[in-house]
Amino acid sequence: QLATNLHNDYADWAKGADTDERVGQIRATQKGWLSPQDTASAATLNLVMALIVGFPMIPPGGDTIFWFVLLSSCFNAVAYTGGPYPLGYIGLGNVSIAYWGLGDVFCFLYFGLIAVLTIPYLVLRYQDVPGEEIFDMLKPLLLQALPASFLSTAIIVVNNLRDRHTDALAHKRTLAVRFGALFCKLEYSSLVLLSYLSALYSMVENSSRWYGLPFLTVLLAAKGMNAMWTLDGRDLNPFVGKTALLELSFCFLQCASMFFSRR
Repeated sequence: QLATNLHNDYADWAKGADTDERVGQIRATQKGWLSPQDTASAATLNLVMALIVGFPMIPPGGDTIFWFVLLSSCFNAVAYTGGPYPLGYIGLGNVSIAYWGLGDVFCFLYFGLIAVLTIPYLVLRYQDVPGEEIFDMLKPLLLQALPASFLSTAIIVVNNLRDRHTDALAHKRTLAVRFGALFCKLEYSSLVLLSYLSALYSMVENSSRWYGLPFLTVLLAAKGMNAMWTLDGRDLNPFVGKTALLELSFCFLQCASMFFSRR
């Protein structure tokens, strides 16, 4: 996450997306607080540290799935905005997930499903549970991972709606640039509503009212949806953080619901 944010800071500056007309939060490279080399080096350092932490987690005898998760996560951290550092050094200077409009898909997969399911997967692998049984055991967790996917993607949607005009000038073809503001508003609302539908389904499926705890965040969600439909530009800045707070609160209550429902 740190490496992705730092490299975004660098690459958006290098590609011309972060100019004096930027309406989003202030960035270090844009303001000259850090040189481009400093920002890119910090991103690389965080990637190296992530690999150092990740390698010892590989199950004995190796694991193809975890290898893929580890290496693709590091690759995507840089490829999210791409740029000449460091991908350009290996001939991939034009690789860019966000500039191709795939940032939403990246967030849905890596900040939701993969982030939630990887740890229980590793725990089961270390217990020598056969592969087919692991996937059967992870199926119930898939539903619990979806709200994290939906809400982390919603954060990006706020960003993209706010930045669509400057992104278009920098040829950053996000979904907001490709399909317009109305699409973003509908996407955000759908992602938030799907999170609560997941909680409702869990409540019915498990016959437990505890699974309704995430509904305590409805007011926060309603304020976010109202902002998406009524505000634009810099006025959306507070709702990037508030959508992140919604995800944090929702997921915390979701964990609490699973804990209390089993007592």
